[in-house]
Amino acid sequence: MGRVMTAFECGLEEMVSRGRVEGRALMLRQMAARKYGSETEDELSSLLARLPDPERFDQVASAILECDSSEEFIARVREA
Repeated sequence: MGRVMTAFECGLEEMVSRGRVEGRALMLRQMAARKYGSETEDELSSLLARLPDPERFDQVASAILECDSSEEFIARVREA
């Protein structure tokens, strides 16, 4: 028989999930800043906030590794 989650447990699970997403976004912004500069980091911040699915962060990470210029990188993120 399944266990019923309390409101506290549901809230805690949501907070942990949100923390993971925010942590991944922070890591991506730091990587982009290091490779492309702070202007690209700022633009990436607004793009990440609009990504409908945090699972697409993997595509952003790949773009950081694969793109040679900030312009190419931002274009790839916009396509994600």
